[in-house]
This record gives sequence, C-alpha cells and structure tokens, in this order.
Amino acid sequence: LKNQPPIMQKLLLLVLVAFLITSCTNKFARIYETKTITDMTMDNGYYHFQNDTFSIHYSFWANKGVLSYTIYNKLNIPVYLDWKKSSFVKNNEKFDYWMDELNTNTLSYYRGNALSGVYYTGLDLIPILTASSGRSSSVSKTKATKPERITFLAPKSQIFKAQFIIYNNEPKEMNGFITSSIDNPLNAKKKIDIKSVKFNLNNSPIFFSNFFTYSTSEKFETEAYIDNGFYVSRIVEMKQGQFFGKGVTNPSEGYTYQFPFKNYMYYYVLYPVR
Repeated sequence: LKNQPPIMQKLLLLVLVAFLITSCTNKFARIYETKTITDMTMDNGYYHFQNDTFSIHYSFWANKGVLSYTIYNKLNIPVYLDWKKSSFVKNNEKFDYWMDELNTNTLSYYRGNALSGVYYTGLDLIPILTASSGRSSSVSKTKATKPERITFLAPKSQIFKAQFIIYNNEPKEMNGFITSSIDNPLNAKKKIDIKSVKFNLNNSPIFFSNFFTYSTSEKFETEAYIDNGFYVSRIVEMKQGQFFGKGVTNPSEGYTYQFPFKNYMYYYVLYPVR
C-alpha cells in the first residue's frame, strides 16, 4: 500500500475490508470465560495472586489462549525458581516447563496485547515457545540452546512467562448452548445474537493450573510451592465479524481490530480453527 497513490490506497483498503467482512460471514468465534480455583483478586483487569514472597498477574487473552503471567519477587533477598519441578496441568495432563535437551525449535511471537497493562505497557509481542497459534508470525532461529532450569530472581524484580496454549480441541458442536441477545458494545441501538453455555468446577470441559517450585536457597535446602488453578466457566459463541468489531488502522500495527469483548481473564478460539 505504501507505494500506491493515495486514491489507490483507499480503494485497496476498502477492498480489503470488504473481503474481511465477507470472509467472516460464515465463521464464528468462541469466547472462553474463566474463573479461579485459587484465592485471587482483580488488579487492573488481571487475575492477581500474592503471598509473602510473590505477586503474580495472569492474562489469557489470545487466540487459543496463552498462559501468560509475571512473577514479581517481593522480598529483599533473591528467590530461585526450579522449572524441572514445575508444570502446567490441563485436564489432569501434565506439561513440563523444562526438559534436559537442546532446544532448536522455531520461536514464534503472537501479535496481540495479551499482557499490556500491569508491567508491560504497550507490549505486543508475546513469545509462545511450545506451539504456534492462529494470527501469529514467527521468526526462525536454528541456534541450539539449552533451557534454563533454575531462574535467579533478584530482589524486587520480575520475570515474564508465556509458554503454554490453553485450548482443548473439544467437538465443534456442544450440548447446552442457549440462544440469546446481548447489547452491542459498539452500538447501543443494536443487539448481538449469541449462543452460550455455563459450567461449574465439576462439569467444566477445561480446567488448568500453574504449578511451580521455588526456594530462597540456591541449593534448595527448603522448598515451597505455588499452585494456581483456573477453569472455564462459560463459553460464548458469536459471528467473527461481531467478535472482531470495527477495523482500525494505526502506525505501529497497521490494520487491526477493536476486539470489543477483550478481557484478560478470557481467551478465544476462531472457527474453523487455524
């Protein structure tokens, strides 16, 4: 578009918008709302867990969901995190943070503001190390590196993690959906038709937890653990065009969307899945 005359740029943009609207007509999105099993509070829209040692903020907003979070060391002494003794658990299946092998996988970056307000203002590149997700771009790196097993976290400092996809490939058709109408966040005079189904902890199709081991001793003479749990409490289905909202153009990201239903406690899946 940059090399085209202004009038051609406008025409091409209109064609692009029309194409996107048409392509979304027969596609839909599902928003997966979550609740916590662990005692947490809300902080600027993020799940917030804290104890005497850590302050942790969680965000899941991404296509297929990303377990992204910051860990802040509140102490005046270092803390050590052992990733070999840490796991992401989804529907009772354990996924290890650390394996004793060289890593030569492609490093992918998801473009979306999945954690952009608490500590990472304006962050729009989030590393996804274990899987690629839709609407992403990747940078290939072939250098073999060995993952860090023990992370040294200095006093009053923090780290950011985003390593696991939350989405479970459940059947496209699910029982229990109820059709209703909700207010359109972008137009108070119009309604949006949705389908939704609610769950509790006992019947939720997706539950997951973040478990990790830490110590204030480098040799781990004493260990402590954190286990933060979540589950999907509601699934809302709508047309993709309504989910994306209006298209907007800005200098940093180019053509993007408003995402009127964006919520850091939720994640979404675009169907057909990509």
